[in-house]
Amino acid sequence: MRLGVGRESTLVKNTFIYMVFSLINKGIPFLLLPILTHYLSQEDYGKISIFNSYVQFLILFIGLSINSAISVNYFHLKADELKVYIGNAFFILLVSLFLVFCSVYIFEDIISTKVVLPKEWLYISIIVAFMSIISQINLTLWRVKQEAKPFVLYSTMITILNISISLLLVVGFKWHWLGRVEGISIANTLFGIISMIFIFKRGYIKFIYNIDYIKDALKLGISILPHYFAQWLRVGFDIFLITYLLGVAQTGEYALGYQFGAIVGILAGAFNTAFSAHQMEKLKSIKEPEKIKMVKFSYLFFILFFIFSIVFAKILYYLFGFMIDEKFLNSREYIMPISIAYSFQGMYFIVLNYLMFNKKNHLISLSTITATFIQIVCSYVAISYFGVIGATYATIIGFLLNFVLIWYFGSKVYPMPWEFWYKEVKDV
Repeated sequence: MRLGVGRESTLVKNTFIYMVFSLINKGIPFLLLPILTHYLSQEDYGKISIFNSYVQFLILFIGLSINSAISVNYFHLKADELKVYIGNAFFILLVSLFLVFCSVYIFEDIISTKVVLPKEWLYISIIVAFMSIISQINLTLWRVKQEAKPFVLYSTMITILNISISLLLVVGFKWHWLGRVEGISIANTLFGIISMIFIFKRGYIKFIYNIDYIKDALKLGISILPHYFAQWLRVGFDIFLITYLLGVAQTGEYALGYQFGAIVGILAGAFNTAFSAHQMEKLKSIKEPEKIKMVKFSYLFFILFFIFSIVFAKILYYLFGFMIDEKFLNSREYIMPISIAYSFQGMYFIVLNYLMFNKKNHLISLSTITATFIQIVCSYVAISYFGVIGATYATIIGFLLNFVLIWYFGSKVYPMPWEFWYKEVKDV
């Protein structure tokens, strides 16, 4: 697919930067896993994964997917209008923060028991979630402007601080799982404050009340919220289900294996971070010959990325024994199926933007909810019969189905020559 010399060069450069630094950001924690798995037990890893799942849950209901609304409207609003839009998005976030805080306060006893976290961490998690949302908005503004360098530098600094504090508290002070979640919390809170400073300094925000912008942000955000909630359920439900059925130690083993397999998803996300902004802009005025080239590029990506996920998982499987403490060796059985599942997410990213561009968020939500519901049912049955490995089989089913549904709806909303090969053969 020819994208134009200048734009192709930018896309290739940004994709390379995003992928390299994503690997660095995720690679630093992986390099430290031999240390962390030595000092942390399976139960510790289980509690850490439960904390992370809870924070991600809070991000959904505090953030209300407002970040997605800002991303889409960057391509539809003028600069001054965008500033006011972001200001009104912050009004929404402050209200949702207050409502979530009140909800946790009212039901803190029930929540603490269900998520197996001390009460004080329920409130610390709210702060961490809110600050993470601010960071997401800041990163989105860099991404849509295709400013890769500040994006990756910022992301790398969060990772370095996160791991540094975690190592100090886990290894130095022997705080076990608490040391790791303290590292996560401090790093995300500090960089959330830094993000707020960046957003103000770059003049990206004006606090002028505009009911139309609030309605638009809520409409776009809430319409896609079920989609992101369903995405959370894909991992979060399994975490809590395994804890409920098999115990916290089994959750820890699953979480570690999932972390390795999900590297494929990290690479897919890095590519999408660079490609999506270009694709959204391209869809404004794409011609038929360019559509065919884009479709050919998509098919090539599907094939190569699936093959890559299998080869990459094989490599990780054999490296696992050299990197990780032997008490976690069972975790490597989950790498291959999770890697394959995330190859479908890479394909999903390619077809997702056709719906995002046309603001058909309700179709995205419908697809993800349908796929996730089926995955949840499969997870319960498979975990009950096959143990932890059953969760990975259900994950493959859910990710594949979601990709197929998004592809189907995307082809209806934004017709592309997906069957160009059939037409070419027929013409011959």
